[in-house]
Amino acid sequence: MIGQGIGQVLPQAIGVALSPAPIILVIVIMFSDRARVDAGAFLAGWALSAFVAVMVVYLVADGADVATDSGPSNGQAIVQLVLGVLFLALALRQWRSRPAPGVEPEPPAFMARVKTLGPAAAFGLALLFTLLNPKNLPLLLSAGGELGQLGLGTGDAVVVAAIFTLVTLLGVGAPVVVMLALGDRAPGILQGWQDWLVRNQATVMLVLFLVLGVKMLGSGIETLST
Repeated sequence: MIGQGIGQVLPQAIGVALSPAPIILVIVIMFSDRARVDAGAFLAGWALSAFVAVMVVYLVADGADVATDSGPSNGQAIVQLVLGVLFLALALRQWRSRPAPGVEPEPPAFMARVKTLGPAAAFGLALLFTLLNPKNLPLLLSAGGELGQLGLGTGDAVVVAAIFTLVTLLGVGAPVVVMLALGDRAPGILQGWQDWLVRNQATVMLVLFLVLGVKMLGSGIETLST
């Protein structure tokens, strides 16, 4: 059952991990005077919020599933379909707000303030980027709901949620690993990542929203047909 649970939530975890703005934020943090402390606080906030959100939704969904004693419900399918439509709407919005050809996109506003954040602010920003992100929150809700519908025991759900959380950390954790592992070579590599993400953030988000929208719509249709 653990393997099945991981398979169900892995696409959502990858979707959360591929978040350009938080990755840019962590890269900027790694150039600050308190890089390790602030980055550690950010990663802790990210991991805590992702894990708790998935487990809370799992407990609610699992309780509802026990009460109805049913398989995949129409309610689950409706949620998946709504999320699919939401992601496609966000893709359309991203397309309409993309920079005009030849126009350099503006760097995120937070970049100018990140170097003086401090660990408490970094922790709080992680909560915001995880729970209030229009891409991440629906994915966390979807992952927790799917675990609840599978009927996993609490122990198995904790294991799956922990693995889910580790996968979501791949994006924001990569700059930290690069800085610690590559030493003097790291700043040039991270600067290149930052420049690329700033230039291509709109394109990355557009593709992500399209893929997630199609995935959620497909899952909803599949659930309705079972």
